[in-house]
Parts: sequence; structure tokens; C-alpha cells
Amino acid sequence: MPDGRTAAPEKRSLLGEFAFATFVIAFVAWYFLDAWVTSQSVENLVLILPVSGLCLLLYLVIIVDLLRRHRTAAAADPPREEPNAAVEEGRRDRRAVGLMGLTCVYVAAIAYLPFDVSTVAYLAAALWLNGERRWPFVGLYSLSFGLFVVLGFQAMLSIPFPTLLPFEP
Repeated sequence: MPDGRTAAPEKRSLLGEFAFATFVIAFVAWYFLDAWVTSQSVENLVLILPVSGLCLLLYLVIIVDLLRRHRTAAAADPPREEPNAAVEEGRRDRRAVGLMGLTCVYVAAIAYLPFDVSTVAYLAAALWLNGERRWPFVGLYSLSFGLFVVLGFQAMLSIPFPTLLPFEP
């Protein structure tokens, strides 16, 4: 016989999603009203009005989806917890703690290693920590995305930072 504990996380998740979406739309409404009170000119509202309308539309879509999921969850049998769920939860927690530690090491390494080297190494280690075991993919992704990040930072920032790249954009 199913107990009431298995359905509670889904209900909390729906409530949390509703609360977050409501908070975001309340902020958007406050921002729009503040801009409207400040100045009703077209120049002031040219971006704010369409974005606010789009946010309201997305909020309505989210609410409809939450209501649909709530009805579906109420009609279905509550999910049964699998025996390996606790083991998987522990692995996920260890990965999260490991990734936080890896990020601390990355931030510390930036002071001693070139930015591109530390970024590529961080990306490769983060992919491996999250379960990616295909080394050609890890290497190609880390190099390409790391190069993209370094070149983007060099183009956007007006301060020099050490890299092994022989050129600047």
C-alpha cells in the first residue's frame, strides 16, 4: 500500500515552481510599472513593454503546464521509490560537493596558471566528474569551449590576462 510520503516531493516541486514563476512575474510587473510611472515615452518603453508582455505570456504558459501536471499527478498512482534511489541520491550529492571543490581549485589555479590552461583543465575535470568517460569528446569539448571562453573574454575585457595563446583578437 503506497504511503503519503512518495507524492509529497512532486507536490512541493509544483508549489516551488509556482512560487518562483510568481515571484519573477511580480518583479517584471513592478519593473514595468516603475518604468511607466517614470516616463511613458516610446523611447523608455520600447524594450520594457514587449519583454514584459512576453514574460506575462510565458507565465501563463507555465501556470497552464503546472495545472496540467497537478491534475496528472493527482490522477496517477503515487510513484514508488526504487531501492537504488538512495544510492543515486548519495552519488549526486558527492558529485555536487566534488564540483564545488573543483571550482575552488579552478579559482585558485587561475592565479598561478594561464587562464586558458586552467579553464580547459577545469572543463575536462568537470565533465569527467559528472560521468563523461569518452576522452575524445572530453578533450575536444574542453579545448573548443575553453578557446571560445578565452577568446570571448579577451575581446570583451580591456585588461590583459595571461594565456598561452600566441595571438589576441
